Amino acid sequence: MLITILAAGSTGDTIPYIALGKELKKAGDRVRFATFRNFENLIKNHGLEFHPIHGDIRQAAASTVGQEAMQADNPLKLLLSFNRLKDLAQGVQNDLFEACKGADLIIYHPGCAVGFFAAQQFGIPSV
Repeated sequence: MLITILAAGSTGDTIPYIALGKELKKAGDRVRFATFRNFENLIKNHGLEFHPIHGDIRQAAASTVGQEAMQADNPLKLLLSFNRLKDLAQGVQNDLFEACKGADLIIYHPGCAVGFFAAQQFGIPSV
C-alpha cells in the first residue's frame, strides 16, 4: 500500500509524522512524505520517500509579510497578510495535491487540508 503523508510546516509539525511513517514502513507499507525541501535529508535518513513542495517555510516566516502575519493583532490583518502569501500557498497546495496522486491512503497534518480534497477527488481514504 502506498501511503502519502502531507506535513508542511515547522520541525514540530513534521517530526511526529516521520515517526508515524517509520512505523508504517516497518509494517510493510510504502511511505511517500511531502514537505518542504529543508526536511529532505531528515525524511530520507529515516528511509521514507521524499516528495518536495514549493517554497521555504522558514524564509516565508522570516519575510516582512510572514512577520506581519505572526504579529497580526486582529483577524483582518491576518487575512490580508495571508492574501499576500497566496503565490507561495498556491505552489504548496499544487505540490501537495500532486504528491497524493497514486496513493492508497493520505495522512495529512491539519495545515494540509488539501489532503482531504485530494482524497475525495481520487476516491481514497484520508485521515
